[in-house]
Amino acid sequence: MIPTETYIYFASGVIPILTYFTIKVKKSIPSHFVFAFLILSFSIDLLNFYYHSKKENNLFLINIYDYIAIFLELCFFLSITKFRKAFTFLTSVVLIICWTVHFIFNLNNGFHIYSTSLSFSISLIVCIYSVIVTVIVIGEDTPKFNKYKHQFIAIFGFFLFEALCLIPVSTLNLDLNTADRKHLAALFNDIILIAGFCRNILFTLYFIAENRKRTYYNDFKTT
Repeated sequence: MIPTETYIYFASGVIPILTYFTIKVKKSIPSHFVFAFLILSFSIDLLNFYYHSKKENNLFLINIYDYIAIFLELCFFLSITKFRKAFTFLTSVVLIICWTVHFIFNLNNGFHIYSTSLSFSISLIVCIYSVIVTVIVIGEDTPKFNKYKHQFIAIFGFFLFEALCLIPVSTLNLDLNTADRKHLAALFNDIILIAGFCRNILFTLYFIAENRKRTYYNDFKTT
């Protein structure tokens, strides 16, 4: 039997996707990356659920997710900073290093093996970028800050999700007995569900704020 919280989680993933399509004005580049991330996350979640119900190895899906998610998340942060040359170059180096290390690991161990260290590193990188981009946006002049401050909602959505994911990932290698490991697995599953639910709600609020903000500035330009 499928737990109720799983239904709630999947429903929360549909809401921001539908909200995205309600944006009446021309959508911003950051919102496109958030939408693409949501589609990726929702698709992987569905496939994970399918393989889990069949009791088949689904770790290759998590590996695929890591490759694409880090790209979309870093592109989101770059788009907020208007792809500043130095920051874009640094981010490109970080991305290439992540991909290279991840690919070498998969090449040596196969795509059905999951590296907790790599997953931890990716989540940590996203958290660090969330802080850096927040500082950059806060440092903008008042008109630009007022125009783009709603991006904090999406930034916090990414930060909250990845920060909470650091908790289970950082403890997977602990030396525990079978019973304790099962208890922790159940707890961590709840943490990730809660993190994903909160992220999806924040992204929904972000799309609503995006629609209002861009509608306001479009109306302002036409007056």
